[in-house]
Amino acid sequence: MSGRDLYVLEARINRRNYREFVSRWREWGERIARVARRLLGEGTRVFVFGSAVKGEALPGSDLDVLIVSDGVPEDLEDRVDLIREFERELDLPERHPIEFHLATPEEYEEVWRVLLDEYEEF
Repeated sequence: MSGRDLYVLEARINRRNYREFVSRWREWGERIARVARRLLGEGTRVFVFGSAVKGEALPGSDLDVLIVSDGVPEDLEDRVDLIREFERELDLPERHPIEFHLATPEEYEEVWRVLLDEYEEF
């Protein structure tokens, strides 16, 4: 099998896996909310938004998740570490379609509240 054949095969597998993740967006929203509240506290809000919620997901679409909490760190590196912790807690594969967005309540009010047009909160 050539390198190109392996690339095409991997792309097909990834699209299939992504499609499965995205089609189960409600289940993932609930799981992420449980982990988020365990890591960041009971007041944590979790929103799933984007093409999956709108019913417009295509093969290769991601699953957009916004996590809002007072426990979200200000420092970018600390936010990356927190996302890695979510990935470990959720036992996600190295390559997955979940796009985590983190915000403090102030950031949510200033930016995200007006950007979220169609979403489900968990």
